[in-house]
Amino acid sequence: MNKISFLPELIDKSKYQSFNDFIDDLFYIVYTQFFVDKILFNNQIVKINQTPLKCTQNDNCGSLEYTCNNCPFIGKYERFNHIVTGLNENTRTPGRYKENRAIRVHWIKYIIENVNQKEILYFEKNSKHYFWAKNENYIVIVKETKKGQYYLVTAFYVDDMTYYKRYERDYLNYINNVKGSP
Repeated sequence: MNKISFLPELIDKSKYQSFNDFIDDLFYIVYTQFFVDKILFNNQIVKINQTPLKCTQNDNCGSLEYTCNNCPFIGKYERFNHIVTGLNENTRTPGRYKENRAIRVHWIKYIIENVNQKEILYFEKNSKHYFWAKNENYIVIVKETKKGQYYLVTAFYVDDMTYYKRYERDYLNYINNVKGSP
């Protein structure tokens, strides 16, 4: 059971016949949220970069779930790969599959669109908008371009105390500056 009522339940990976079927379904969810249903913030559509993942066997993501020969991320967006994988020896793409990221990808839309709910801690920093579901340890980061367009940067489960403390500090700084402004 989720701590935040408007978030759907975690995706159950065990219901899939194969790992590739699971990743295909996650991609379908992300694709549907961004291109069919649309995700809105400040009455504007949040976009996702559609650059396809480019990797070679030399990149060696070190995955335990798949090899370069049956990689489920080939042909999918690099940004999708980014939100369901994590660092692999300081290399970001291709990343190493992270289940705690993957089973929450369907939360992105709900977190952004429920920014005004008390469960979402919102703050801005360096043209980025942060939507932190702190009680669920999940954050979504969206960048605003100079043209006023919004693009997903990342979304992930915050399981590192360094990040947790940084986001907590950034949120408090933002709140203090906004409340202290005339």
